[in-house]
Amino acid sequence: MRPTYEQLIKLNPLLGKRTPDEVERLLDAIEEYGYRWDWKEMSFYNESIGSGIRTMGLDMHTADTFREFQNRFIKEMEENPEATLLFQYYQSIWSKWLLKIIFTIVIWFVAGWIFVNKTIWFSVLGGLILILILFWYYCSKGFAKIRTLKNSE
Repeated sequence: MRPTYEQLIKLNPLLGKRTPDEVERLLDAIEEYGYRWDWKEMSFYNESIGSGIRTMGLDMHTADTFREFQNRFIKEMEENPEATLLFQYYQSIWSKWLLKIIFTIVIWFVAGWIFVNKTIWFSVLGGLILILILFWYYCSKGFAKIRTLKNSE
């Protein structure tokens, strides 16, 4: 079951520039490529390719431009299967952990000094920032490897 026009407008007000018929055609195109609405995440997700579409970007597409984009995406996946798998791996790590790490740093920065002395607070804060830097470095190396794979073929 997919969301109604009104529900999508609440999630992405820019879709209000489109008629309900245009949005329905776009939703038909999205479902045509195997995407299903995930009510928990409030986005479309395609389990077979492990990819999702957030509502915030839907206003940039019509049904035809979405089909063109998906055809290019599928062609690239077929031409570079190893790069596609690596991208999915690093993207999932990035999306799962980045906000958690940043949230932890912010909470510790704001409230950590209340619970421990300043030496421990600075040490833990430094450790958390180091984790963020190492995480960014690890993911950027992975994305660089993907670009290398795509350029070599």
